[in-house]
Amino acid sequence: YGPCDKLPPMIPPVRFGSTLWTMIDGARAGDRTAMDRLTSLYRPPIVNFSIRQGLKEDEAEDAAQESLVRVFKALSSADPSKGKFRSLVLGITRNVVYEILRKRGRASPVPEEIPVLEREETFDRAWVQNIVLVALDRLKRECDARGTPFYRALRDQMDGLPHDEIAKRIQSDAKQVKSYIHQARQKIRRVVEESIAEYATEAEYEEERTYLLKLLDG
Repeated sequence: YGPCDKLPPMIPPVRFGSTLWTMIDGARAGDRTAMDRLTSLYRPPIVNFSIRQGLKEDEAEDAAQESLVRVFKALSSADPSKGKFRSLVLGITRNVVYEILRKRGRASPVPEEIPVLEREETFDRAWVQNIVLVALDRLKRECDARGTPFYRALRDQMDGLPHDEIAKRIQSDAKQVKSYIHQARQKIRRVVEESIAEYATEAEYEEERTYLLKLLDG
């Protein structure tokens, strides 16, 4: 998911559900639902990040499993005053990844030549990518159910097709295709905002939204 037209902020208010730290408290207490939610939230970006760091797909899955085991063990010491929980997950994941690489003779355990901020942004981009994939799946199911062309137009553009070719495929015109793509991107952006609201507190929401949408648009 690459650069896109700058879109205005969505007007409808975002509904806030359980915060990330509510989930963490539940997981600390052994709540299986909370543990499953944390797993579903973090496993995909951990796998994505691990692959970007040089692991094969099966190794990345193993890394995700081991990282999450360690994350759950570290919940007792997790504290919002110490920074983003995502940073804790990144630190654990990074150690697991380089342990695997070291065993394969492919890296030192702590490659300090990679700046911390760069590593964090790489993980955050993997995080955003996962949210966008969820949003695309939701958009596809919605368009399939309603018979609307928003998803098809957006996917064709993401595949590199020009508007006139997309128009032929969906039996429309180039001007209408541009409108479909714009509306599809608005829907994707809205899902990203809603996803952020699922783990950020209302106080944290705007800062996290601004940061992640910048990565999305960039």
